[in-house]
Amino acid sequence: MRSIKRAARLSLIASALALGLSTGAGAAQFSGSYFFGDSLTDSGAYGARFTTNPGFVWAQYLAAYFGTSANPFTQGGSNYAMGGARVMRQDTYSPQALPIATQITTYLGSQSVDPNALYYVAGGPNDIFYQVGLLGAGLITPAQMQANIGTAATDLLAQIGRLHAAGARYIMVANIPDIGATPLQAAQPTAPFGAVTQLFNGTLSAGLNQLGFDVISLDLYNLVREVVANPAAYGFVNATIPVCTTESSLTCTPATLRDPNGGTTWVFADGVHPTTGMHRVAGDYAVSVIEAPEKAGLLAEAPLQAMAAQKRGVANRMKAGGGDTRTSGLSVYGSYDYSAGDIDRGPRTGGADNTANSVLVGGDFKLSANAVAGLAFGFSGNKVGFANNGGGFKLEETMLTGYGVVNLGAAYVGGALSYGDLDFKNVHRNITLGAGVRTETGTSSGSHRAADLFGGYWMGGESFKHGPALGLAHQKVRVKGYTENGANSTTMQFGQQDRESFVGSVSYVLMGQFNAGGTSLRPFAKLAYEHEFDDDERVVRANLVTMGGSFGMPVYRPDANTGRLDLGVSATFGKGVTAFAGYSATLNSGAGRNQSLTLGVQIPL
Repeated sequence: MRSIKRAARLSLIASALALGLSTGAGAAQFSGSYFFGDSLTDSGAYGARFTTNPGFVWAQYLAAYFGTSANPFTQGGSNYAMGGARVMRQDTYSPQALPIATQITTYLGSQSVDPNALYYVAGGPNDIFYQVGLLGAGLITPAQMQANIGTAATDLLAQIGRLHAAGARYIMVANIPDIGATPLQAAQPTAPFGAVTQLFNGTLSAGLNQLGFDVISLDLYNLVREVVANPAAYGFVNATIPVCTTESSLTCTPATLRDPNGGTTWVFADGVHPTTGMHRVAGDYAVSVIEAPEKAGLLAEAPLQAMAAQKRGVANRMKAGGGDTRTSGLSVYGSYDYSAGDIDRGPRTGGADNTANSVLVGGDFKLSANAVAGLAFGFSGNKVGFANNGGGFKLEETMLTGYGVVNLGAAYVGGALSYGDLDFKNVHRNITLGAGVRTETGTSSGSHRAADLFGGYWMGGESFKHGPALGLAHQKVRVKGYTENGANSTTMQFGQQDRESFVGSVSYVLMGQFNAGGTSLRPFAKLAYEHEFDDDERVVRANLVTMGGSFGMPVYRPDANTGRLDLGVSATFGKGVTAFAGYSATLNSGAGRNQSLTLGVQIPL
């Protein structure tokens, strides 16, 4: 029985191999956060925490990042995790530790589930310690131990299902860190901690794939192995010895550290529990998983900027062609467009900035004095950087546009059809893990279709005319799903994305014409109001490559209403050669801003 009691004490200590996170001004993505588990997540149910006190555990860091709370429920908070908790049973060695099933029952009995909150469920280490203790005492066989541990994993899956059935939408689940990589395993080399951890995690991972609903998985097993294998990469100097001189980190204080800086530079606080520095690493990891779909979601936004450059080139050419009085004839033209923009941090994005360089060559034919039809070929190189040096990607898009315009007296109508081929290169996420940064990379491709209708009415004469204009623009972007190149705890797979946009615009246009030294000048200005009709929530799906379970997260959605100002001038020289320049900028100060400069030349043949 002495070995059982020792396993019980270790169980109370060992449940907190967990997460930790660099704090930041996280967007209010979740309305709240609730935690169910053991000492891996316990934020102070017994007063102190199972780490290098007074350091935080991962749940506190994560909640602070997203602007929620992780105070212990024993103090009226939303963190129900308790050190020593098993999945289902409440054993006599720690009667004060509510099992995870009881924690969830307590929560569900006190309030309704918030579908916009984040829920975390994890457990199993204490079940492992208990069963290994029974095996060591000769009270069960290895086969019985394995069966009991498999049952604990199945029971944990059932508890996850309870939360989902009650209405939880965002459920995060972690597997058990590799107990075989801890100082405890080194102290008890014959104990089968590593093997039974794999058994539990394998059962859990397979079960997550069978649940039929979204689960945000965290692969703590491989994360701990990666840190222990190369601690210096994450700012640690020791990954083999506990920094606390106390047996349990629950009673560990700055006065009981072997190294005064060990709370942030050593991996383990005691035989199994992480220091607050390791909590920070794992919490950074948790944030990276949650925010990964938001970053991937920006891949489907970038082509809209590339197509906008294509349209600006054609539109500026059409304005420049106003001086062409021929009733027939071919013209060729080319343009260069530079654009820059940014997306503010918000509930569905961490923010980004982007620049694009686009070139366009085209030709059109005057079917009559009142009708023009043409083709334009464009190429755009777009570079997007995620905020806070969080990664980015490059997009190369080749585009073909066919268009036509007909003048009907003072009115005009026109349309365009476009197709683009998308090539995403160097798609990378820079993942902060404590003092280290890891990069996951991938590539993708896709397609882009667009259709435009526009029309307007001119008032005034050739020297100065003005009038209203209307437009409708539909676009569909498809980005193929892709898998990042690594095989780490952070490596992820992302599903196919379909991004549709349907924008209506109302604008007023001013255009003049006058001669200066034999050169015909045509300045123009356009003030537009644009409304996005297709502003439904868009979700990007993702999953870890090393663990079961997948999830979808809402991603960036642009402002539904936007103001835009276009300014420009064209100049026609001898033989009808026309140069043109245009400037365009969004006027709203909402989630995204963009401005551009277009330069081009048109030559009649």
